[in-house]
Amino acid sequence: MAWNTWFSTTDKSDDSLHHDQRIYSDLNDLLKIKAQTAGFSFSPKQGRCSIFSGIHESRLRGRGLNFEELRHYNNGDDVKNLDWKVTLRTGKPHVRAYSEEKERQIWLCVDQRQSMFFSSQQTMKSVVATNIAALCLWRVLADADRVGGYIFNDNSSFHFKPQRSNALAMQFIQQLHTVNHQLQVGLADVDMPKIRLTDMLATLQALQAKSKTFVIISDWYGFDEECANRLRALQQHNDVIAVHISDPLEQDIINVDSLITSDGHYQLQLSSQQLQRNKNALQHAYQAAFLAKQNLLQQALQLSAFSIIDVGTDGNEINQFKSAFHINNKNSEEE
Repeated sequence: MAWNTWFSTTDKSDDSLHHDQRIYSDLNDLLKIKAQTAGFSFSPKQGRCSIFSGIHESRLRGRGLNFEELRHYNNGDDVKNLDWKVTLRTGKPHVRAYSEEKERQIWLCVDQRQSMFFSSQQTMKSVVATNIAALCLWRVLADADRVGGYIFNDNSSFHFKPQRSNALAMQFIQQLHTVNHQLQVGLADVDMPKIRLTDMLATLQALQAKSKTFVIISDWYGFDEECANRLRALQQHNDVIAVHISDPLEQDIINVDSLITSDGHYQLQLSSQQLQRNKNALQHAYQAAFLAKQNLLQQALQLSAFSIIDVGTDGNEINQFKSAFHINNKNSEEE
């Protein structure tokens, strides 16, 4: 059901809105998404330039459990790894090398800023983000890897140190659910956010992480050159998966009969006659702004093995994410 139809036919109190799964996240739904994690994985077929690790065998050779090779002793090798039988038989020192197992870390960065509280279709962008985040969270834990990350809105951010535990998952989902339900129309401090997108990317960059996977789930509102540079820096030593949540009305207003917009303080209404009169200029400027952000994000992710994963607000975000993930992985394998 379109939102204009929904609002025109429904008179709901603020309290009942919080029980509407299209407007706000539902805690039980976030937990049930655990049953939908089949069909995709963050486990890569091959690393981009570093080693993906975890329950999968790493290319690093260290003191793991899996025997890798028997080779001549080199300066710096641990004498504990000497194979005395081979050394005595050949007369030259030999060491046993093992493949090392390391846990992979997935960092989720979930946007719950005021710009995410929007939809012209079935589900708010903010709810789409919570559902995708829950899907990723449960998938990582199913792969026995560590997951952590950030949840942020316009005023604060919440940090979760990577762990491999259901307790962490429950804390993450509970906090995500709480932050989601803090969203509402007409917030007075929307114009002066304490946390911008570039601030959040700077926080990720400051981690100085290496060989990690960052999944950033956002509408990328406010993405500019500074954000692009931070994103490029983050990709130097890590893989970045950008999930772009957008609504059809943000991309094109060609089929809109009338328009009511608000910045939280003031409201502007354009009738169908006014829209028709300024149709070409308005549509051109509107689409140009969206495409400019899209192109800048695409350019910033050129170093990444993944392209942007676009997810809409039609209520089919889980399947959209999985399908896009398959296409990205398939394209990466063919390259």
